[in-house]
Amino acid sequence: MSKRWIVILLFVSLAFNLAVLGVFLYTSFFGRMPFCPADSRPARELAEHRFSREDRDKARPEFTLANRDEIKQLRSEFMQKRREFIKALSKENINEQEVLAAMQTSLAAQEKLESKIGTSMLELRKKMTPEQAKDYFQKILERKRDHRPDYDRSKSIDKEKTQQGENQ
Repeated sequence: MSKRWIVILLFVSLAFNLAVLGVFLYTSFFGRMPFCPADSRPARELAEHRFSREDRDKARPEFTLANRDEIKQLRSEFMQKRREFIKALSKENINEQEVLAAMQTSLAAQEKLESKIGTSMLELRKKMTPEQAKDYFQKILERKRDHRPDYDRSKSIDKEKTQQGENQ
């Protein structure tokens, strides 16, 4: 290999190494990637959501959902019914009655799951003060926003502020 090519490869390698180092230093000082939107939340702010559910429950045992095992079972049943529905849709020759029946069982399982979650959350809310409830449920909303890549946070915040202004 000629000396010229070795020098070119050395400079290309040096450029990539500097780029990686620059991104690392930028995220270390500013807490976010350099190409993220300005209104995105820094990684440090999201760190509180990285704990496992068990860790959060141990920290605040009074705010854990009752019937967690039953909810897990209902969620498992719902996911199974949902898979059966999707399998019925994926067959080469679909039977419309079979697909509709699978859809109805999936919807019934989802309704049971949502009902149990709702009643458990209501019981949990009864144990909280208004400030605790606002903080706890606001964190749940924020966590849900973070998991939806198509969710435009700035629009939803503006919409919430508008609705709060109308309610007052």
